[in-house]
This record gives sequence, C-alpha cells and structure tokens, in this order.
Amino acid sequence: MAESRMFNMQNGITLEAISASVENFMRTDKAMETQNVRTTDGCVIQGSQPKDGWRTISGTRLAINVQLVVVGQNLNVTVGEGEWTDKIGAAALGWFIAWPLALTAGIGAYKQKKMPQEIFAVIEKCILTGGHAAV
Repeated sequence: MAESRMFNMQNGITLEAISASVENFMRTDKAMETQNVRTTDGCVIQGSQPKDGWRTISGTRLAINVQLVVVGQNLNVTVGEGEWTDKIGAAALGWFIAWPLALTAGIGAYKQKKMPQEIFAVIEKCILTGGHAAV
C-alpha cells in the first residue's frame, strides 16, 4: 500500500533539490543504489539495497519507490511499497527451519514500514531549509 503526502514548495525550493535530498538519504543513510527518472510533471526515484546473500536470506533488504509530482506550488509525494517477498520468505523459513530468521524478517519488515515516514521527514527538512541543509 502506498502512502501519499502533499507539501507546499516554499522558500524557492525546486524539485531537483528535493529529489537530490531524497537520493542522498537513500544512498548515505540506507546504503541503497538509486535511479532517478524524470517524468513530465516530476520524477520517480527507485532505491534498493544491493542483493547479497545475507540481506536477502535474513529478510532485511530494503527497497522503495518515491514519486514526486509538482502541482502548481505543491508537491505530491507518493511512497510505494518496497520489496516484501524476502521478508515473507525469511519468516516462513524461520518459522519452520531456523527461528532466528523469523526475528530478522520482523526487523526487516519494521525498517521497511517506517521508510515512508523517513522520506517525508527528509522532504520536509529540505523544504524548510530551502534545500541548503545536509540530510
């Protein structure tokens, strides 16, 4: 399920500054690889942690999609669901074979679930500082 929020683009903030802040957060704080694709009215940012054996098996790998759409002086931000299959697989494997994997899958699900609020906080901070503060 996607979460959406509308922001007023004040302080001369630009879409480019906001998308750069979001990408910087994904790369530095979440160790994600990112792609930023420009659309006619904004952009879509995709971020995911590299597929490695441990993160995938343990269900702690994060992935997310962020759509930024400019509507006049407002910015509509939609944060889409990330990757849940590894968490479900790790939980099932943990339930039947290796119980610690059920715990790590729960931790991965918690981290995935709180990502939209973290993205919204990064955007809010970027807007409030005019895009000049580090994330």
